Amino acid sequence: MSSNTTPPSAPPTESVTGEEDPGAAIDTSPASQTDARLPEGHPAGEKVPCPGCDGVGHDEVGATCKTCQGKGTITVISADTK
Repeated sequence: MSSNTTPPSAPPTESVTGEEDPGAAIDTSPASQTDARLPEGHPAGEKVPCPGCDGVGHDEVGATCKTCQGKGTITVISADTK
């Protein structure tokens, strides 16, 4: 009887680092990406100032500005992509 019973693990060639897996580049955590791309002081879900006309015309992140009718849409991924 040996106390060094190590359970079988996945081979190192199948690591889950995402470096060689193209599927890992897919949006796996939209909330973290959204927060990283939002302007400072504007959390997801709040109105975001339009970079095209400086008006606060976005009802939600990624929406078209209602002030300039889409001439300056903000390039932020919405946390809710449904």
